Amino acid sequence: MIKNHTRGRLTAGGLAWLVLLSGAALPQAGCSSQKKPPVFDLGTAQDPEGFRRALDLAMRADGLRKRGQHAQAAELYRQSLELKNDIGAVWVNYGVCLMEIGDMLPARDAFIRAGDLIPSDPTPYENLGTLYLNRGHAERALEFYSVSLERDPNWLPSLRGAIIATRYLRSGSPMALERIERAILIERDPKFLFMMQNERTRVQALVRDQARGTE
Repeated sequence: MIKNHTRGRLTAGGLAWLVLLSGAALPQAGCSSQKKPPVFDLGTAQDPEGFRRALDLAMRADGLRKRGQHAQAAELYRQSLELKNDIGAVWVNYGVCLMEIGDMLPARDAFIRAGDLIPSDPTPYENLGTLYLNRGHAERALEFYSVSLERDPNWLPSLRGAIIATRYLRSGSPMALERIERAILIERDPKFLFMMQNERTRVQALVRDQARGTE
């Protein structure tokens, strides 16, 4: 399966055979640190103590998540969201923890909610792509990675995921080739770079064959 880019463990099954083919570690679903301060809405003004407690719970959950205690972290994120349910970063991290413990449908819903709340952030749809790729649904995963890349065309985790999904599908297109070229320019991990260079050769040949077929 695909890991999340907090550098957690590599889970078994799914697309793990790609590691054997390319020598590359698989990309991971991302957590969010919410760089911008949360927006204070009317509900926050009416209940500042509840907002403070929600943030405190989320910060405690962050510490547990970083130590790999995903079930405990998920419970604290859930409690935080009961108090304040419109902070997108909390929904992202909650979804990552749910995915780590195998609660896939709630994780999916958490990422969708996060995507609505933070429409410029590529991370929620990166995570949705990872969730579906882990389950062996590469075509659906590619759709979500593509949405993530619409938000940030240079988001490396989604570039990695899209390339792996395309490889799994044995497909290729000029867009897929353009993504590979862009990823190669910014990739620093030698194992991923090796995989991308091999995939570029495959997709280049496929695109050439497709072009000849239309002549």
